[in-house]
Amino acid sequence: MIVRIDPAIHIHFELDHQLGRRFLIAENLRRGKIVELPTPPAMEALSQATTWISLDKYIGKLIRRGLSKERAMRFVSDALENGLLESFDKSTRMEAELRSRLCVKAKCSLTDKLVTAKEGQPYLDYSESSSDAQEEALMLAYRSVTAPPSSFKDYPGSPFIPLPDKSSESTLGGLDEASLPVVDRPLGLRWLSGLMRGSFGMNGVLTDLIQGDLLLKTHPSGGARHPIECYLAVDRVAGVPEGLYHYSVRRHGLEVLDVRAEVSDIACITFSSIRFPVIALLTVLPERIMWRYRDSASFCVMMLDLGHAVENFSLACRCERLPHRISYDVNGRQLAELLRLPFLREPPLVAVAIGGAIKSR
Repeated sequence: MIVRIDPAIHIHFELDHQLGRRFLIAENLRRGKIVELPTPPAMEALSQATTWISLDKYIGKLIRRGLSKERAMRFVSDALENGLLESFDKSTRMEAELRSRLCVKAKCSLTDKLVTAKEGQPYLDYSESSSDAQEEALMLAYRSVTAPPSSFKDYPGSPFIPLPDKSSESTLGGLDEASLPVVDRPLGLRWLSGLMRGSFGMNGVLTDLIQGDLLLKTHPSGGARHPIECYLAVDRVAGVPEGLYHYSVRRHGLEVLDVRAEVSDIACITFSSIRFPVIALLTVLPERIMWRYRDSASFCVMMLDLGHAVENFSLACRCERLPHRISYDVNGRQLAELLRLPFLREPPLVAVAIGGAIKSR
């Protein structure tokens, strides 16, 4: 058996006015269990199982911290019974290891990593009527501590280039695409507007009583949390000065970035100095997804969102017969530094080059 802290636990203080003291409470909202944590050592003992760990190793850690074997085993038993820990039986673990070996044999390393990351992840069964209430209780508890992060990112005060609305959008700025070679198409402001709206834009807002406004966008997102942001290195688009921009989903336009980097710097890091009309840089904001799904495996949800966004850009280019390249091998730290982004809070992960390579000037 392997164990870890149940990620559905909400730890908070409660005040007993009659006794005149505060209690530290651990509440498992998914399982409906509440238990008092009487001493700091109890918290320290739980902290030894923040990730999956075998029962024997966990008990060994507790013994090394001063508990007798009997007390360590009793602590684990009580923690499992009261919903502080969750367990994952060995037979299921063996099945996961078998799937992993099959993935490796089939040379599907990314699938293997996904399976490994998600093993043992608890899920709410939404076919049961109580599941919605359980999730609402979890989010209400989260909101009592901190409000969910905004789904929009803006650069207040930055120069802004609005993109044309739907009525004036055209893939090629009104030109007859059939008469133009693919690589020679003049990409303009209306084309960029159509690309961004179709690939990454907002098409509605859903109001949730607990979370507030949730975006509806052209690509799906786990829990409608939409952790992906998009930046553009524009080199040759008619009507848009060469430079670096943030795409504002909320306003459907380009916010000029006040950074020292240049388009050539972005091209150097992402595509070995080859320049393209547009390079889209996709970043992720983990706090958006982790506010609702407080489990390390939620990282996978974020990566699935990223894949959906990349595929949208790819489909848009294929539909217009525009060449494009995708690079997952980007120097995220260097890009974050150039764009003045905090790397651990918003790492750049993917670059999409759109249009034919630009010949040296």
